[in-house]
Amino acid sequence: MRGPTSPAEDLQALKTKAQTRFVARLLVLGIALACLGTARQAVAVPTSPSGGCPQPPNTLIINEFAVGSGNSPRWIELYNPSKYALSLKSVVAVVLPIVGSKPTTKPEDIKQYALGELLAELPAGEVVAIGHVPPVANSVTALLKTKVLDLGAEFILPCGAKVAIEGPNGLVDHVMWDLCGTKDYKGVWNLDPVQADICKNDDLKLWCQPPAELAALGTPGKANVACDLDGDKYPSVAPAGAQADCDDLDKQIFPGAIEVCNGKDDDCNGQTDENLVAPPGTCLVKGVCGNPLLDGKPVAHCDGQGGFSCTYPYGYESVSETLCDGFDNDCDGLTDEGLTNACGGCGAVPVEACNGQDDDCDGTTDDVGDLPQACTATGLCAAAKTVCAAGKLACEMPLGHEATETLCDGQDNDCDGATDEELGKGLDCTKGTGICAAKGTLQCGSAGKVVCELADPDGVRKPEAELCGDGKDNNCDGFTDEGFAVGDQCEAGTGACRVVGKKVCAADKKKAVCNVSPLPASPFERCANQQDDDCDGATDEPECETADGQGGPCSAAPTPTAAGPWGWLLVGATAALTVRRRRVL
Repeated sequence: MRGPTSPAEDLQALKTKAQTRFVARLLVLGIALACLGTARQAVAVPTSPSGGCPQPPNTLIINEFAVGSGNSPRWIELYNPSKYALSLKSVVAVVLPIVGSKPTTKPEDIKQYALGELLAELPAGEVVAIGHVPPVANSVTALLKTKVLDLGAEFILPCGAKVAIEGPNGLVDHVMWDLCGTKDYKGVWNLDPVQADICKNDDLKLWCQPPAELAALGTPGKANVACDLDGDKYPSVAPAGAQADCDDLDKQIFPGAIEVCNGKDDDCNGQTDENLVAPPGTCLVKGVCGNPLLDGKPVAHCDGQGGFSCTYPYGYESVSETLCDGFDNDCDGLTDEGLTNACGGCGAVPVEACNGQDDDCDGTTDDVGDLPQACTATGLCAAAKTVCAAGKLACEMPLGHEATETLCDGQDNDCDGATDEELGKGLDCTKGTGICAAKGTLQCGSAGKVVCELADPDGVRKPEAELCGDGKDNNCDGFTDEGFAVGDQCEAGTGACRVVGKKVCAADKKKAVCNVSPLPASPFERCANQQDDDCDGATDEPECETADGQGGPCSAAPTPTAAGPWGWLLVGATAALTVRRRRVL
């Protein structure tokens, strides 16, 4: 065991512990700062997948282009679909004109543009348009100049070209078009938003031109407008309240289309081949073939792309009838043909039964006297008689019989030995609502109905005017304290005197009033503060008073010009000084 330590040793131990904790804290802080710095760095753009798809998690997609040269605006738009900002360092756009039917291979015709010189990085989920908008004086050009990063007049996009985006490690994405000699030579083309994938955007069938109102401008720097690629008048992305096309590449599929058996969601309701009925003649329907299967499914069922098929229930015989069972097993419309006995049944002649037939073939049908009696002699059922109906013995009940007692008439209608039970006769009840409610008991009324008979009909209160906040239904309409809007926002006074409050019940409870009063009005109107200081409904009247107490006409405060951020900073500073001066005064 260690002996007692000296004060000097204790002091040295405390210093060592403090130094250890300080170093640990520095280490944690350094790790946190390193992680923060790493999180802020933009991710490098990877190359497109080798040999196919899917696309990598961090990539750039070409999703819009405008063909043009000379005085025509032209651009390409890039979209970052990833969760991280992408660095554009060492990323170039390459334009290769189409010669014949293939991109040119001549170095002098191939143009490259360094994107990192215009924009260091592209944030996650953002788009950027790069190109050239000539200085032509019109509203379209003026608006486009604010949306397209300029690559200079030498940047052109011919009617036939291949545009490739290349990163530091190779090809990222490319799109090729040849519109020369077509009516679609000019204008803007955008990729359908649903098809935003580098594995799809090289197929021009997935591109479209914007609607007429956007034909000249397109959507540079913004999300693309949805296309209607199959021309069925339903776009791939619909505005709020509308339905979108769930397959914009198939004209037969759109919201509201007729669902057919093909393994597709034709009507875009999220279900496939639902609630379909096979066309007549698809399957046999006579005999057992008209019965559903044991699992409840119909005989004819949709197998998706294979169309309808037939699965027949148990007992079906495909060649000829072999079972004598009372069913049309071969579904030809005939039952047990060639298999029945002299009575038309199968096997031995049956014993007489209550079934509407002459079972023993003796010429007499359903001899009731020889059959067990099915009636009881209790209550109204004492007048019942046994009959054979629909193949079963039953009791023919007299008038007034009920399976469950519902008539309050002093009789045993359900033949269970009790009279008017389960109807609540004699129990307490309440009639009316609110202050008009009165107590009574349940009794038999006219037409056998149970009614609430009041103990003191003359003592029932009449409806009164509804009061505010008494918690009672005064007008007996089933609602309490309605019609007063208690708690709604209200206001008193105007201008600087205006106070906002809430509605509360008045002292007499007959109405709701605002729980606030207007603030006192200023004795004078201040100039150029855009406020109604004296609460008279007018602002900065000609006879107003300036901040130094001098009277005189009120002039409007100067309006800041579009002088950029410094002009607005000056206006803000002036406003702050004015507020401070008013507080001092």
